[in-house]
Formats: sequence, C-alpha cells, structure tokens
Amino acid sequence: MPRLDTLLVVHTVHTQSRWRHVSCRDAYAALVKAADLGRGRRLLPEIRGSLVLSALAQCGLSVERGAVSRRLLSSICVVDGHDGRHTHSSLNQPSQNLLTENALVSLPRFAALLALQCAGDLDEKLFVLFQSADEHGTHGLTQDQTVNVFAQHVRRVASAAAQSIGDKGEMGWMVDTWVNAVRGFFFRGINGRTT
Repeated sequence: MPRLDTLLVVHTVHTQSRWRHVSCRDAYAALVKAADLGRGRRLLPEIRGSLVLSALAQCGLSVERGAVSRRLLSSICVVDGHDGRHTHSSLNQPSQNLLTENALVSLPRFAALLALQCAGDLDEKLFVLFQSADEHGTHGLTQDQTVNVFAQHVRRVASAAAQSIGDKGEMGWMVDTWVNAVRGFFFRGINGRTT
C-alpha cells in the first residue's frame, strides 16, 4: 500500500495547490515569453532563477511560504553544480527556499513543478514536460529522453511533493513502471514500422 499512499499524497498536494487557477501550458508559455528568445532559439536545460520568478509573477503565481512548499521550490534547483543532487544539509532544511534570483533551475523539473501545481489535463501536462525535454527542438524525444523526463525530473519533484507533507516520497516503483511503458511503446513503434 505504500505506493498507493504516496500517489494519494502527491494528488493531495496537487488538489491543495494555490497555483491551480493557471494552466501549466500558460505558465510555461510565460516562461518562454519572459526568456525573450530570438527566432529558432530554445531555452537551455538549466535556466536562471530570475527568469523562473519573472514568469511565475507574470502569471500571478506566488512563491511565498503559504502558496507553495519550500521543499517543492528547492527540488527544481541545481545545487552545488550538480543536477539536483542537494547537499545533505539542504535536504534537511525544507524551510530554506533555494529558488532565488541567482539560482540555477532545471528546466524539465520546473516543467514538472508546473504540471504538478497548475491546472491542465493530462495532455497539457505531458506537452509541457516533453517540450522542456526537447533540447534540440525536433518536436520528438528519443527513448532515453522520454525515460529521463520521469526518471530524473518528475521523480524528484513528485518525491519532494510527497515529502513536503510527511510521506517518504519513494518513487523508484513509479520510474520502473514508466520505463517499462516507454520501452513497450518504442518497441511496438519500431516493430510496427519494420514489419
């Protein structure tokens, strides 16, 4: 039952979110607009906290303590030059908000945060997640990129969400399920084209 309990806890975080008045797709579009990218340019996999905070403010999404947990905001930050591997002390200080103007933020984890906290149907949430992972603008992801969206990014944010209200946040089982589903999808796609 721990798996179901963790999913219910993450669902509770979503249903209690104070960001649900904005669609995740609109919030992601605000990020792209705030980046003021030239034609053909894409957002980098890691972006500045100032850009994230500006986009959130444009959408009326507060990062104040009562609006979103410190642990969730910190889960999107790249800390100590590592891709989200927080120092032991930073993980044990959920009251510390690592999302500052100068922070380095993982774009795919920011998209996962929007998918969790904002409104939108499943297709919108997947669109935002996959768009953030499409580093080369090909409008398609490889099998590895598709797996990594969940294994590295959604997992970290969902785990932080569960931990923010007292769950252990163990998401290994979710990653295993996603990996198996993705492999099956790609296997069927490859076999469907070659036969």
